[in-house]
Amino acid sequence: MGISVGTKLQYIENPVVEVEVYTDRKVLYNGKITSLTAVIKDILHLDYAIQPTRYWLYNGKNLQDIYNETYTLDEE
Repeated sequence: MGISVGTKLQYIENPVVEVEVYTDRKVLYNGKITSLTAVIKDILHLDYAIQPTRYWLYNGKNLQDIYNETYTLDEE
């Protein structure tokens, strides 16, 4: 999706809660390298995995929207 290492992502329900992009698949959260899936499981107190992108903002835009715009197949 083209999000640079070091970028901060904000939790949609409380933008004070942030993660920092660590690699293309990992984030830094509370001093630990982890995944967005693990972070959202922790925040929502879940014991199962969910798709996390709808819960995070990048520059005020929802990650799910960015994902859909980036990876939508051309219908032509």
